[in-house]
Amino acid sequence: MLLRSGIGYRLLLGGLLAVAVVRAGAWTEPVLVAEGEAHRGPWRMNDSDFRWVDDPSPTFAGNGDVIVVWVDQAAQEVMLQRVDGNGEPRFPEPTVVSGSPSVFSWLPRVSVNGDGNGDETVHVLWQEILFTGGSHGGEILYARSTDGGKSFSSPLNLSNTQGGAGKGRQTRRNWHNGSLDLLAAADGTVFAAWTEFDGGLFLSRSDDGGSTFHDPVQVGGDDRRPARGPALALASDGILALAWTVGETVMADIQVAFSNDGGKSFSEPVVPVEDDMLADAPKLVFDAEDRLHFVFARSRGFDMGSSEVVHVSVPLYAPNDVSEPVVVASGGAGFPDLAIDRDDRLHLLWNAMARGVRRPAALHYQRMRVRQFDSDGPVVLPGSDEIPGGGLQGLLMRKIALGPDDAVAVVHSFFDGNDNHSGVLLWHLR
Repeated sequence: MLLRSGIGYRLLLGGLLAVAVVRAGAWTEPVLVAEGEAHRGPWRMNDSDFRWVDDPSPTFAGNGDVIVVWVDQAAQEVMLQRVDGNGEPRFPEPTVVSGSPSVFSWLPRVSVNGDGNGDETVHVLWQEILFTGGSHGGEILYARSTDGGKSFSSPLNLSNTQGGAGKGRQTRRNWHNGSLDLLAAADGTVFAAWTEFDGGLFLSRSDDGGSTFHDPVQVGGDDRRPARGPALALASDGILALAWTVGETVMADIQVAFSNDGGKSFSEPVVPVEDDMLADAPKLVFDAEDRLHFVFARSRGFDMGSSEVVHVSVPLYAPNDVSEPVVVASGGAGFPDLAIDRDDRLHLLWNAMARGVRRPAALHYQRMRVRQFDSDGPVVLPGSDEIPGGGLQGLLMRKIALGPDDAVAVVHSFFDGNDNHSGVLLWHLR
């Protein structure tokens, strides 16, 4: 129970208020999924004294439960919990996904697909801070659950590299962890993408629901133009899109490459928008007509105070026919996320960045139709502007998920060093 502040009292009531608020068609007050200390000692690799919870990511199960993964830094593990529509946990205790208590696990992604018979597989991808040589530690690990998240297979190392997998480099001194993405297709194919500190962008594919993976394919990136922030989307005819940005320049542009053979090979990348600004953190979805929609952050150099969130779209088979860019939010808006529902409505999420620090200050949500681009108007998720945001290991996250009956779930983390309290929060919208 959380009883230490005003936001805490609302969190305590979150589960009780959820049903009434959901029926009103509004955002619930946040539900506390996990909590911990808020202590960050000096960096000593995997012997660091880190004690907090962070880095949540959501998806929906077929029954409407929200499956949330996060990291517990004190345990050095990826954790998972299922939360029902009333904000109540399904499991008495969270499931340990990673099973590596001597090694930090960071910034997971989660996805669910089914076999058509009602059986679902939960897929989790994360960055493991393994030091196997090279200048930076990092490997990309994957595990799956065939019992709804109660237990997980032994992790597979998909990267096996000394290049520092999972790091999205902006400069030699500045990078974000969590530079990876996961997509589980309805037919059981699983795609995992990531970048390395050394610059490469890689994709690995499973054809058997995550039992085994093919060797990674390098799609782009090198030491001079390191790839950063990959994002995946799948068209109705099976064409795979992979977008990313680049580091070591203040005029980075979003790149996108396409694969028509299930990720075995990719086209030369195209650049939807070219300008003299720094484009970052792309997210992408296909609509019902296979038009590809992008949102990304754009700023003057590395000044987050000037950052804005931009939307563009392109037809799948005419990637040079780019729509006019639309600025969705400005004044420090960054690190967006994007989803699309069955009615071709875009659901956008972005962080308001606190001035002077590289951490989120509040979460904003907006819903738009893909063709008219009318908007319901942005809202601040309740209470997200009253807490010090988390994301201490990186902000290249997936925080929004869509579920049955137009349900929307958003997760966020907070880190309050003054109160020695951290937590993972969940909001519903139905």
